[in-house]
Amino acid sequence: MKLKMRSALLKISHTLLRSTILLFLSLFLICKTTAYAEDQTSEYKVKAVYLYNFTKFVSWPDTTLPGNTQTINICVLGKNPFGSLLEPITHMKTQDRTITIEYIEDIRALEKKSCQILFISASEQGVATELLRKTAQMPILTVSDLDGFAQHDGIIAFVVKEGKIRLEINLRAARKAGLTISAKLLEIATVIQ
Repeated sequence: MKLKMRSALLKISHTLLRSTILLFLSLFLICKTTAYAEDQTSEYKVKAVYLYNFTKFVSWPDTTLPGNTQTINICVLGKNPFGSLLEPITHMKTQDRTITIEYIEDIRALEKKSCQILFISASEQGVATELLRKTAQMPILTVSDLDGFAQHDGIIAFVVKEGKIRLEINLRAARKAGLTISAKLLEIATVIQ
């Protein structure tokens, strides 16, 4: 009887130990996932602030923003990585114009929109080269966090260096699009000519 009881206690101990280990592993994974989600959110908060500031430090040709146009349109192409983070800048004023935010599902819908800033999300990596070729001489500030974006004629790339979001600006691509980028913005970026 004592042997059976001891065996049963050992089984319970092993089960309890295994359950405890699984519980701690689950909690660890939940904490890691939550931390990753918070990192993603804070990263895109910074990028949203940058998008707003680009409206202050980039000049578009007069033909793009004629006197009767009252808005600067920030468009997000593809899967929206910002969630609702861009909503606070909607309807804010910059350069005496109101900022609007538009979400565009695919490249075909872009032709029907009037975008001054176009954020190309990672979901559009497969069409990014084609998209940059189409917009190369249009007065659109192209922005993305795709790898090598500025080197492939995107105008502003978000890059993460030493855990911080940095900018790469392709000045040649900006000039080709007819855009002027403020020296203040160029000072904080790596400039690609």
